[in-house]
Amino acid sequence: MSVTTGKTEFLKKILDGEFAVSVQLDPPYTDATKHYEKALDEFLGLVGELRNNGARLIDINSSRSKKQRVYFDSIQLAHEVRNFGVDVIPHVTTRDASITGLLSNIQSARAIGDVSNFLIITGDPHDADETFPSQGVYQKDALGALGDFNEHLKPRSEFALGAAVNQNNLHNEAGRVRQKVEAGADFFMSQTIFSVEQAKELLEFYGKHSDRPILVGIWPFVARGTLKRIYEGALSGVVIDERTMREALKYHEKDLPSWGINRSAEIIEFVKG
Repeated sequence: MSVTTGKTEFLKKILDGEFAVSVQLDPPYTDATKHYEKALDEFLGLVGELRNNGARLIDINSSRSKKQRVYFDSIQLAHEVRNFGVDVIPHVTTRDASITGLLSNIQSARAIGDVSNFLIITGDPHDADETFPSQGVYQKDALGALGDFNEHLKPRSEFALGAAVNQNNLHNEAGRVRQKVEAGADFFMSQTIFSVEQAKELLEFYGKHSDRPILVGIWPFVARGTLKRIYEGALSGVVIDERTMREALKYHEKDLPSWGINRSAEIIEFVKG
C-alpha cells in the first residue's frame, strides 16, 4: 500500500523539528446533576484557560471510562476547540462506529471545522449491561482502520493520522509499530511514562522501529488515589515503575501535586533534549 505523508500545520511543525506540547483532555459527560450545556461550558472554559496559559495543541480522548457509555464525541468537540485558535487532535476509536461512519466523520471535520489531525486507536471495550448490551462495533482494529483511512481520505495530504504505541508490551508492539507505519501513520503517541528511565526505554525502543515523530505521554501525579489505581493495573497498558512509586508515596496528599508537576517537567526537558 502506498503511504502519503500528510502535511497539516501540526505535522509540518514537528517534521521541521519543532517541539510540540499537547494537553490531553477527557470529553465531558453528564449525570443526574449536570446538564449537557453545563458540561460543555465547563470543558470549553478549561480550553480557554489552557489557551491563555500558553497551550497551542490539545488532544481529546475518545471517552472517559469503560463504564461511562454516553459522552461528548471527540471529533465534534474538536470543532469547538479550533474556535480558540489552537490545534487539536481528537482520538478516534473503532469501538463506537463503522469504518465508513468514521471516514464520514473525519472528512466532515476537515471540511466543516478545519480539524486535520486524528489519533486512530482501537479503544478498550465498554462493559456491557442491560441498558447498553453491546461492547462496541469493532469492524477493524486501529491497524486496519489506518489502512482504510490512508487509502480513502482525499486529499490525503490534508490529514495527519496518528497511531498509538504501547512500550509496555514489547512482545507484540515492535511489529505493530512497523505495520502502522506501512498502513499510513504519520506520527505516534506513546502510553504514559512517569520517569526519565521510562522515557529512555521508550525512545530507545521506538527509534529502532520508526522514524516518524512521536508524542510522549506524560502524566503528572496529583492524587494518591489515582497513583495507586494506576500502579495496581486499573488502566490497561499503563505501568508505573517501582522506583517512581516508592518516591511518590513519600509525599503527603497536599505535597504530591507539586512533586508530580516538577517530575513531569524533568521528563519533558529530557525528551526535549
